[in-house]
Amino acid sequence: EYTTQTEFPVCIWRSVNDGVTWSKVYEFPVPLAARHIHTVNCDPYDMTNWYFTTGDDGSQIKWFKSTNSGSTWTEIVEVANQALRYKVLGFVITDKHIMWATDAPGVRNSIFIAPKNDLVNGRKEVLSTNQVFFGIVGFNETLYAHAITQHGGGPTEKASFFGEIHPSSNGGESWRMLRQWEVPSPIV
Repeated sequence: EYTTQTEFPVCIWRSVNDGVTWSKVYEFPVPLAARHIHTVNCDPYDMTNWYFTTGDDGSQIKWFKSTNSGSTWTEIVEVANQALRYKVLGFVITDKHIMWATDAPGVRNSIFIAPKNDLVNGRKEVLSTNQVFFGIVGFNETLYAHAITQHGGGPTEKASFFGEIHPSSNGGESWRMLRQWEVPSPIV
């Protein structure tokens, strides 16, 4: 669920019959501890393990894990003063690691890789940039991250926006910029 309201609960829903019926498996208390869900991912190497993340601000950024196909959830990352390092719109799960690209406008953003069992202390930054990442996809050795960056903009200046694609061919250990293009500004 994605809401900017604080008076409605944010929930995780699950279907076990291809979407015919749905059941609520997690509900954040009101007032909200999280504004909305950013991502829900299944571990392709252990289909009973599921992850979800929330956003958007500081204490609302949380990571949860289920080891029983979403029946119960445990908060797994206490982000405290590192919240923006865990603000993500998605991640890639390999047999041993989780990779994520941060989505935090106004600060440097990064791609991180960490062992599944140590997402905080085992975290390794593999790319740092001024772009805001809007996704990371791939499987095994071939991965792609998509970023958008804003140049300029202000009370009298129109901003320019640029999209970028960053591929990795070695499982996320190193990245390069493949292509950059100008994106039409949403500001008229």
